[in-house]
Amino acid sequence: MRKLLLASVAALGASIGLADAATMVVTPEDMTGPGSAGPAPGSIAPGTVTVRLNGRVNFYAAAFSQYNANNPSGNTNGDANAKLGYYDMQTYARLIPSFDGVANNGLKYGAYMEMWSGNVQQTRTNVFSGATPYFRRIYGYLGTDQFGTIRVGAADGPMSLFLTGSSESFNDGGWDGDFPGMLSLAVDPTWPVYGDFASYYSTNKVVYLSPNFYGFDFGAAFEPNTSGSGGGDNYGAGCATPGQTPAAMLGCDALTSYPFGATPYASSRRNTVDVGGRYRGTFGAVGVAAFADYFGGGQVANNAFGYTNAYKNPSAGQGGVAVTIAGLTLSGWVGGGATNENTGLAPKGEPDSIAYILGAQYVTGPLTVGVQFFDAWNAGAALPGNGIGHINEWGVATGGTYALAPGVSLYFTYMYGGRKENGFDLINNVPNSPLNNHTNVQLVGVGTQFNW
Repeated sequence: MRKLLLASVAALGASIGLADAATMVVTPEDMTGPGSAGPAPGSIAPGTVTVRLNGRVNFYAAAFSQYNANNPSGNTNGDANAKLGYYDMQTYARLIPSFDGVANNGLKYGAYMEMWSGNVQQTRTNVFSGATPYFRRIYGYLGTDQFGTIRVGAADGPMSLFLTGSSESFNDGGWDGDFPGMLSLAVDPTWPVYGDFASYYSTNKVVYLSPNFYGFDFGAAFEPNTSGSGGGDNYGAGCATPGQTPAAMLGCDALTSYPFGATPYASSRRNTVDVGGRYRGTFGAVGVAAFADYFGGGQVANNAFGYTNAYKNPSAGQGGVAVTIAGLTLSGWVGGGATNENTGLAPKGEPDSIAYILGAQYVTGPLTVGVQFFDAWNAGAALPGNGIGHINEWGVATGGTYALAPGVSLYFTYMYGGRKENGFDLINNVPNSPLNNHTNVQLVGVGTQFNW
């Protein structure tokens, strides 16, 4: 495969006159990845292109318990008719082709694609959701060292690119990692960081990232709607054809209004703007990083006669800081606003969301250990007057990563968390119920990652 790829790259260089085969190489670096603004100055010679085929394979094994604190008979591990095990294994792969180029006049350009293996049995229902590979991020970029970089496509914006203080750098990310994928969604607490979810980073947008000025950089992004890398919420299957019935148009990425009527339908966001800034610097032996970000926009309007939108327009801010000295990093993050469990729309009449994360991490040689704790309050299933309380979700995770060899890492983790929403059955998704209002979960797991 590598010989074939190198031969193809050499043919590409010969055909477009950018470089010869000696300068067209496949390397393990990820210059165009989610956290990068393109090639570092001087890393690629002018007039050349660097092609990469990165990837990774992850494997996990875990033992866990998940239960209802106020209804032990409703244990989510099963009842007399259906039972779930207390241990599981999972694996997945990602393939990341990309290229970076630098023209003789200094223009930087490139493209990035992130292919995921199909999701299988993620909800612990033993229902296969398909194993067809799909793309999460697809974008191209243009830029210079003086102007900055513009990305176009399904890409991260400042809220995820500049993210600082969320303490996700040990094992596979703690509660933002892949171990929680083995748990029932009913008991799995929702990670609160807005930009960490595909509902934001896989949507089409235009992103600007500035150069670094004395440790400061900033960015801005515009997302017209929630269409993703497939071309739309329903992959553009005639969804914007005039004269269609409302039922045929529901879910279209181009939808601007819909007759929702009395149904409390969570309409999609529209015209979302994301702006943020970041600082990174050192003061002697102390490293400091911090960021702040705001995102806001509109939503698909309710045009039914006599009704108005039941949800607030999305609007939220977040910020974080991390301080490092002698391998020890202390960090914190806080966010809140008119959102509901991450980037969802919040019902009118309900309080805004608020969440925070505290964490610590220590690096010594090939070993990284860390701990994170988060606590989040959202409207959840609450609507004005329906008698359902707000949801509180929290979790603590600790563990570490050991670099066994170049490209091979070992993970270990322990996690404990819970969800609580008075008046709502979290297990069966039933409102106005005294059952299953409080769930807890704990997990012990090990895993490995092979990356190239």
